Amino acid sequence: MAAKWAQKTVVIPAHRRGCHLITPKILREIEGDLAGFKCGLAHFFLQHTSASLTINENYDSDVQADTETFLNRIVPEGHDAPWKHTMEGGPPQVIGRGGFSGLFPDSSQFAYQFALTASLPDVVLLCDLQLSSDRIGFCKTGLTLDNSTTVSEIFPKMERTYKLHGEDVHGWFSLDFTADQLAQNVTLIQNIFSRPSTFDGSQRMYTLDEVVELHPPQIWLNVQYNSFFLEHKLSSEDYILELPKDTLSYISSPEVEFLKSLGGKLKKAKTKLIFRLLNENIEEPSTKKTYGELLKDLKAIKEFAAGILVPKTYIWPVDKDQYLAPSSTSLVKDAHALGLEVYASGFANDIVLSYNYSYDPTAEYLQFIDNPDFSVDGVLTDFPVTASGAVACMAHSKGNPLPPPGKSRPLIITHNGASGMFAGSTDLAYQEAIKDAADIIDCTVQMSKDGTAFCMHSADISSSTTAATAFASKASTVHEIQNKSGIFSFDLSWSEIATLKPALISPFAQAGLQRNPLAKNAGKLMTLPQFLDLAKASNITGILIEIEHASYLAKRGIGMVEAVSSALTKAGYDKETKQQVFIQSDDSSVLAVFKKFTTFRRVLNIEAKISGASKPSVEDIKRFADTVRIHRNSVAQITGYFMTHFTDTVGSLQAANLTVFVGVLKNEFMNLGFDFFADPTIEVATYAFSVVADGIVTDYPATASSYFRSPCSDMKLNLSFSILPAQPGALVNLAAPGMLAPAGAPSPLLQPTDVVDPPLPPVKAMSGAGPSSDGEDLNEVIDTVEVESSTPGASSLLAKVAVAIGVAATATVISLVMKEPSSGPSFSLPQIVDASTQSDAAAATIGYTFSLFGKKVIIPEYTPGWVYFWLLMAAGFGLFISEEALNVWAGISLARTLCLDGTWQSLVTSFSVNASYIVSTVLWIYWGVCISDMIPFYLGKLFRQTRASEDISSKIGIGKEKALSISRAVQKYGNLIGFVERFSIGVRNPTAFLAGALGISADFFFAGVCFGCLFTLPIQLTVGFVLRERPVVALASVAAAVGIWTMFPYAAAACTALFFYFRGRKSSS
Repeated sequence: MAAKWAQKTVVIPAHRRGCHLITPKILREIEGDLAGFKCGLAHFFLQHTSASLTINENYDSDVQADTETFLNRIVPEGHDAPWKHTMEGGPPQVIGRGGFSGLFPDSSQFAYQFALTASLPDVVLLCDLQLSSDRIGFCKTGLTLDNSTTVSEIFPKMERTYKLHGEDVHGWFSLDFTADQLAQNVTLIQNIFSRPSTFDGSQRMYTLDEVVELHPPQIWLNVQYNSFFLEHKLSSEDYILELPKDTLSYISSPEVEFLKSLGGKLKKAKTKLIFRLLNENIEEPSTKKTYGELLKDLKAIKEFAAGILVPKTYIWPVDKDQYLAPSSTSLVKDAHALGLEVYASGFANDIVLSYNYSYDPTAEYLQFIDNPDFSVDGVLTDFPVTASGAVACMAHSKGNPLPPPGKSRPLIITHNGASGMFAGSTDLAYQEAIKDAADIIDCTVQMSKDGTAFCMHSADISSSTTAATAFASKASTVHEIQNKSGIFSFDLSWSEIATLKPALISPFAQAGLQRNPLAKNAGKLMTLPQFLDLAKASNITGILIEIEHASYLAKRGIGMVEAVSSALTKAGYDKETKQQVFIQSDDSSVLAVFKKFTTFRRVLNIEAKISGASKPSVEDIKRFADTVRIHRNSVAQITGYFMTHFTDTVGSLQAANLTVFVGVLKNEFMNLGFDFFADPTIEVATYAFSVVADGIVTDYPATASSYFRSPCSDMKLNLSFSILPAQPGALVNLAAPGMLAPAGAPSPLLQPTDVVDPPLPPVKAMSGAGPSSDGEDLNEVIDTVEVESSTPGASSLLAKVAVAIGVAATATVISLVMKEPSSGPSFSLPQIVDASTQSDAAAATIGYTFSLFGKKVIIPEYTPGWVYFWLLMAAGFGLFISEEALNVWAGISLARTLCLDGTWQSLVTSFSVNASYIVSTVLWIYWGVCISDMIPFYLGKLFRQTRASEDISSKIGIGKEKALSISRAVQKYGNLIGFVERFSIGVRNPTAFLAGALGISADFFFAGVCFGCLFTLPIQLTVGFVLRERPVVALASVAAAVGIWTMFPYAAAACTALFFYFRGRKSSS
């Protein structure tokens, strides 16, 4: 009979250290292969260098426990192990500074307990020693207590001043209190403002003895101020020596003499003494040498310490621009060569890291524990959970294959490429995303004026490119897109856009969190065909094309949907089988158009915050989409930056067989709720395995792919430590009553009205009034460079001006009861008299006089400010009065409220008495001047919008190129015209009218007017002040004559408009 054999590979899930029974697992796996055998020989080979197979009887379950006990005795591990070979191959220690002080108050019970339960099994708890007056050791970082406890509130009179290394230190000190005073009265608070204050006041100061009672695997005691306490008759050394033997695994101190003295008395103890080095320029008190000098003699340090604890910059320096030096120092190698262990300090998730780490704290840990040149022996951190994940999960996983998306993990979808590292939607951002193993790269399509489709996250390109400086005059407001001014791609040709540089957007720049400043303007903008070519040449899973504002652009004559469809078809994506195409839009009518591409997936983008989806809305979505992309704020209910519970949003959508994408994820800790521990990897894990999203949209695809490469992303493995998803409500339940912010109202459910949009309008054909001699309508040419379109959005400022005038009308009534000046006559209203007669009262009245319909109007002194305002409105229409004359008279009138007898005291007294009248009048006049200048400006815009100017350019012999050149010049410098207009004495109204007629931006014009008025109004008032004793009536009359002719441009414009209107009607009939 021929020999038979069978071979089977069995994968054993990861287990914690210990003895484990695997017989049942093996039998289940090979049962089928054994069916054909009655007798044979079995060989078992374990392909693992850190595990062994044993065969022994297992009738009694104690056998397994006894075997483990025996192995622990002959091959002990951990603190009790006698082995010297620990600086190579062993995992670095994770040392929690004050426990989990990145979340809870430093050295609190919660901080220590949470570090023990959420970190590696062998986590080290660090206690910074403080001594009370009765020699009890407390754990608390820093010398003074007031910054991190409530001691200053409880004992306000106990503030003291002591010397520390020759310098005065003010505050509250532990040595001034007994242990009972501290333990029973003082509570801990968070002393870093970016961390939660929710747990303040609920945790008392913790003693070292209480830390010992938690039975941590190892305790690290840091004695930072031994010499200070010794000066006050409190010996840290005596305190330590009185502790039970081997209570402490590590003792560190920055004082050489203390470590030498203590080392001589701990010879038989297994405690390691660690020399803590402070900043290089600080002087060590006992040797009088700087720490930088001491570091140069590692051999001398080896004589009294087993290792060194140094700031992380000692190992890998950071330059002034916050980038890593090209290479590390040789400190770790040099120390290890002498048998010195090296521990690095200064790690925290919520500080500004080197830009090399892209705000991923795990990347920083890996830089020190998982690089080819060295590994430190431990890291001192405020966030031991993140450090534990780096050590146990992320280290040595960079080369692991990325599991395919689907059941094992969600899709990694970029947000404008790797936009956390390079300017979004550029070639560099997409190349980096592909390198970072993103599954789907995205292009949000925008359109140029001439119909070129390109990738950019917003139609407003003012912040994402250098357009704000290159095309400032192109700014406009389009309310269909946004409620603020911007520079829009559809107002520029592609040739103009191509000249711009991209700009890397830092969403948290105001908090000091810049993104990769050296790459701020790096990269090139990409057209949609270029993006598709790049995607086709890569090995990505697919592409996502987002379409925004298609309806608005169709009304402007730009077919975005048609441009995208054409580009995808030309690139062959309509027949593509290797790469999936996703079409995303917030417009259901856009998605409906793409139903004709049967292989495309259609994604409805819902930016609104929701708590779930109603059944009717889900049914509507399924008619035109198979996927929904929701905002991350729709996933969980948030109260005071804490998650209280997950919403039903994802569940309700997935229950209807809809795929759900969640985004946008950003690494910056300011973007992360407290439940994520300022760790973006935990947020990824949460959305992947608690929320069970089908895809995550991120600015940093490298962070997501690194996590999914690690073994901790496989939740089926029984690991001793894993990166666990955040649990909503877990931290909230620890908060003291009243410490949480009030819960907000729940977000609404998605409704059908939020989902279904009107059909897409047809793409409007661009029409002209008639061809010019060059075959193209000149007015169409000029219109192409107009800053502000005639859409409803262009009337934004006009609406604001109308509101301002309405407010003025209301304020006019209120001003009638304003307090009158105490000196001189009371408030006086204008007097109207017959111009052919002169009454005694009118003759006796001193004031500014002008004529109105055969009547003489006299503006006396002490006229209320609102009168000037409405007269300036009339001046804006070119009626009755000139602004110059009126403001000069106002200066005279205001000057006469002051006592100008040559003494400073009289001037101050008179001003204080009449201050309300003077200030309110000046404000009314300034307000009136600025708004009155907008009246001729908007009359000019109205003249332009009537299109009465058609064919004027060709009639006066201006060719197309010349007209285009003139129009562009006007637009380029148009933002200055408002300022210039203020200095156009006597011709302000014509200047403003022409500015409006030429299409100058209302926003820019008004800004220029307001700025210019800050110069012209003081000049006008000063002239009045100087001429206060002169014959002001004659002066005002002369000034009034200057403004009379401003009525003629309006009359000419009106006649021209009427002429062309009737001519047009005649030709059409």
